[in-house]
Amino acid sequence: MRRFSKGPKSVSNEDPQAAKRHTAEQVAEVLLKAERILVISHYNPDGDAYSSSTGLALALTLKGKTVCLLNESPNSDRYFFIPGVTATVNQPPAWVPDVIAVCDCGDIKRVGDSLISYVSAHPCVVNIDHHVSNTLFGAYNLLVERASSACEIVYQVVKAMRQPLTKDLATCLLTGLVSDTGSFRYASTTADTLRAAAELKEAGAELPMIAQKLFEERSLPAVLLQSYLLSNIRQHANGKVVEVFASEADVARFNATLEDLDGIVEEARAIAGVVASTVIRQDGEIWRVSMRAKDARLDLSAVAQKFGGGGHRAAAAFRWKKSLEELRSLLLPELERAVNALGPR
Repeated sequence: MRRFSKGPKSVSNEDPQAAKRHTAEQVAEVLLKAERILVISHYNPDGDAYSSSTGLALALTLKGKTVCLLNESPNSDRYFFIPGVTATVNQPPAWVPDVIAVCDCGDIKRVGDSLISYVSAHPCVVNIDHHVSNTLFGAYNLLVERASSACEIVYQVVKAMRQPLTKDLATCLLTGLVSDTGSFRYASTTADTLRAAAELKEAGAELPMIAQKLFEERSLPAVLLQSYLLSNIRQHANGKVVEVFASEADVARFNATLEDLDGIVEEARAIAGVVASTVIRQDGEIWRVSMRAKDARLDLSAVAQKFGGGGHRAAAAFRWKKSLEELRSLLLPELERAVNALGPR
């Protein structure tokens, strides 16, 4: 098994965190030197988490590497169209990886309670991410906050590896771009994002199919559940903050799953006059909280960090293990204060 040092020289000496940051070329070099690589993304993966980890795993496999694709959560039927995603397993492999590549995780805790000790103990963790709240937890940290998605960064790593784009690889990466930009609607979409998307489409990725799978296919239970929850939406701060609450009983009532709540936080944000939306969903003894902002001045990642979470300015999340009453008594005033502090546009 190959062993790796803590990393090459930093990108810049001006940034006090520069010693912890690395380039796509440096990360590509580390990955290409390895023989066995474990690729993992955050629990309850979304389109970008699935696509960035699967795309990186596929690129490394094409380079002749032994690769294991790992996630704490069970596979989601919604993302089965992503090439290679069904190879995802829930337990680490029997062999010891030379490198663990972590995609789309702002904090090492995001790999999940069952895997955090395993990942933390490894001497060569590669952290590939775009969240502004990222803690730079890796031995190698490829953090590009301006990137639209983890897939946009993996795309740069694939280029640095000199791995030609196949149709399957392009489909993986374009799926993440489309998913995290809301089909190129969000402010995170840059000219670089669109240039990457164009190259991925030219390599064979089918944009209409990807957009349809992500945004235009919902089960009847999902539609009924979301309609019910949105009809019972709660308003705060004179309608500038809205809250959607989903208990396990609500989900069971429509024979739905937690996955069927995907996208509802954006639906709530779309209401005229809303500045921030939040969804509180029950998952056993845990409350999962998602937040979205409509005003670019609002930093929801800062709000999420106060609760042990993180994310982006416009999209953040966290988990809460205490009572619902305490959660609501702390979160909703915090959102109201943040929104009211913006003042008029």
